[in-house]
Amino acid sequence: MISSKVLRTRLATIGHIKIGGLGAKVPTANGQGTYQRPVKFDHFVITTNTRGTDGNFVRDEEAHQLVGIKPLELGILLLYNDQELSFRTCLAQYKGKKCFCRGDGEKAERWNAEKKAYYSVDCPCPDLNTEDNPKGPCKPHGKLSCILEAAQVAGGVHCFDTTSWNTISSIDASLKFLRSCTGGRIAGIPLRMTLNKKQVMVENQASTI
Repeated sequence: MISSKVLRTRLATIGHIKIGGLGAKVPTANGQGTYQRPVKFDHFVITTNTRGTDGNFVRDEEAHQLVGIKPLELGILLLYNDQELSFRTCLAQYKGKKCFCRGDGEKAERWNAEKKAYYSVDCPCPDLNTEDNPKGPCKPHGKLSCILEAAQVAGGVHCFDTTSWNTISSIDASLKFLRSCTGGRIAGIPLRMTLNKKQVMVENQASTI
């Protein structure tokens, strides 16, 4: 048996839970290429791990036959009582597809292209995306790993990824509250993931998230 100090075991990701994706391709301002604006969904979309020609993960039609065409809530189960294993969060900045910097709000590891190695820096830095700095390239990242009750598939998880401060805060607070009610247990308890609208101010303008 390989030691757990060397081998990090984890269930395979068999699909994703999405509330947004990439829209149609539109020309860039200089007309030299195209890009895809992000779009929001008003319901959950269950996908496979395969990407279509539009860059989005392909919708899992078999799963939607079980959860509904446009579900606003999903029955889920968590796998671990350890909240950090069930819901991983970090601050991260990407340059293209390369993770340039990743931290926890106190310390971060940043990539040095010349030395081709990561080095330690204080975290957060002025690049952090906040209400006062909405264009900051360093964003929060959250990944909730769960089992869909309706999926009827063993040995794999569906992942819900988000870069929203509000969503990460809501999930984190909900799990902490649940653990306080159960004495620390969150694994195996039937839960409902719900999609709710909320009014917020973004750059002094009302926006629905």
